[in-house]
Amino acid sequence: MPASKVILVLVIFLIVLTQTAFSQNPDSIPFTTKVDYETGITPVAILSSDLNGDGDRDLVVGYYNFNSPRISIYLNNGNGTFAPRVNYEALGTPRSIFASDLDADSDNDLVVGNYNSPHI
Repeated sequence: MPASKVILVLVIFLIVLTQTAFSQNPDSIPFTTKVDYETGITPVAILSSDLNGDGDRDLVVGYYNFNSPRISIYLNNGNGTFAPRVNYEALGTPRSIFASDLDADSDNDLVVGNYNSPHI
């Protein structure tokens, strides 16, 4: 049997073995204890990106609140936890969030796609 076929068979075997092990014992998946962070009413969009350039991925959550739609930013503390959220008003219901260095200043910028608003 050619080496490429042996490797393919081995990869398929390992995938099946791993899926079988996790499906039989979901506790064997190595997750840490969950931590809940308050987001407000009805989170509808989420993004993970390094927003402040410290090398840690921060979180951005867009959520819908009928009276005040907002996005929340949680800066990563670098130890597996996040700082308390900082809220920013949205112009409509945030449905999508995108981060990229749009103005070439080496910082990630946020773009929020809002439902029920002609603005981003």
